[in-house]
Amino acid sequence: MASIELPIDLNTFLSLTGIKVPPNPTTGSPSELPNKISFNLIKGIVVDSITNEPLPGVKVSNSLLKRDTTNKKGEFTINHPNIAGTGLDPSKFPLNFKLKKHSPVKIIPYTSFGDTKSNLGIITLNPTESNLKKEIGDLLRFPPSTVENYTTK
Repeated sequence: MASIELPIDLNTFLSLTGIKVPPNPTTGSPSELPNKISFNLIKGIVVDSITNEPLPGVKVSNSLLKRDTTNKKGEFTINHPNIAGTGLDPSKFPLNFKLKKHSPVKIIPYTSFGDTKSNLGIITLNPTESNLKKEIGDLLRFPPSTVENYTTK
């Protein structure tokens, strides 16, 4: 897994973002945080949940202001903080996926042990627009004339 390391005042950053530092379980005092944080490269592919077609232009971001945009194949790569061993809550470090006319998605890119997942695989975004006429016909199975009358009046 590709990794880079940057110097950072993690205590200050976390307090500015509203993330609380967990206490040390044995002493009860605030946990010591590293003065450097490493970032691991995460990749994946974003597709439309209905068509399974790749979605270009999806904005991918995290809480440390790292960003990427999916390419025409729906692929992205982003540097994400490695919080393993810090005691920090992985749910405070989601990856956010946003695209117009689709519902935004948040993914926690960590294993149950707090390790960063290097490949998120396929991420699906749900379109927010739909074809009401087709949905009524598919769900209720009314005769076409009934559906036509309902959707045009």
